[in-house]
Amino acid sequence: MRIYSLFLILVFVIGFIYASQDIQDPSCAAGVKVDRSRIDKILEGIFIDDAQSLSDIHGSKSLLFLAKLKNIPNRTFLLSLPVTWNPQQFDQKPIIKYEIVPDRNGTQSTIQLYGYNSDTKVIYIATASSTGGAASVGPYFQSSSEFVPVWGVLSLYLGMDFEESTNTMYSCDFDIRRYQPIPVDKAGRLNNVTMFAGRTCDGVQHSTVHQEIYVAASRSDGQPGSQVLRGPLSCVNCPASQLTNIFNTDDYIHGFSFANNNRFYYSTSNGLFEVPFGGQIAERRQLGLSAPVTAIATDSINGYAYYQTGNQIYRVNLNNNENQLLVLQMTVYIKGNPAVEKSLSSIAS
Repeated sequence: MRIYSLFLILVFVIGFIYASQDIQDPSCAAGVKVDRSRIDKILEGIFIDDAQSLSDIHGSKSLLFLAKLKNIPNRTFLLSLPVTWNPQQFDQKPIIKYEIVPDRNGTQSTIQLYGYNSDTKVIYIATASSTGGAASVGPYFQSSSEFVPVWGVLSLYLGMDFEESTNTMYSCDFDIRRYQPIPVDKAGRLNNVTMFAGRTCDGVQHSTVHQEIYVAASRSDGQPGSQVLRGPLSCVNCPASQLTNIFNTDDYIHGFSFANNNRFYYSTSNGLFEVPFGGQIAERRQLGLSAPVTAIATDSINGYAYYQTGNQIYRVNLNNNENQLLVLQMTVYIKGNPAVEKSLSSIAS
């Protein structure tokens, strides 16, 4: 029995070393399954890739996020999960798509997944320099293992929303802008028109169906909290006063999404919320847990919203509000009841 036990331990150790070597070598990282217990930190930002190629390992749709792994310091990996993932099938694990290679030399550190172009498969990331100063935002090209800083951001949020079919990006820094084509270097920043001058924001979305742009921003009436505004996509050099207020919130919006052309989803320090297209705040519905939510992604076709709180990612059913924990050592089902939140700390350790 002792010999058999020693044999099992030896097999486990060899397997662990082999798996670690696969991840340590960036040429071997792509396609490696990662046990959820090996995820040390999930960086802010989640996106749905809804235009996967037939050769992609996951098939149709995947949830993308950046993570640090245990026992592999100063390394950042892009991971994915299929949106049809069944949490009761424990062999289905996050899969490494590739490593953010520049993080390895110590001159930069990736801090956020900022955007994703599902047409070109290019992610936009925010990085911090080891020497300090403003963070940089720009595309990361897997083919050349190169991060290209396009924007510098200090305390100003850079909203980002892509219209892949026309190679257009809507954004806001000190103004609400339209870029065409989507910038991939600093020179590309010049290809923009100002839509609404003098308006910063905390999130931006657009609708080709309604031909409108939607922004979440600090309230202009001097009250604490945020407001959601709308304006025509055709506007050029319009004053910010031409934006129409849809609804106000007492909390500050951190994540913002417009789904299925009829619902707004936004997140605050108190959770994830849904508001009808008309902005009827009395019909607002809270989804999932009452916890600070930093990022959201909606999949209205399959009827789910994904949201990130701390080091955890959840999926919530938009129909029955059933909450499902996606990335941890194990999976539990939660019925949107705050009374069960206290049990999460023991699972996450």
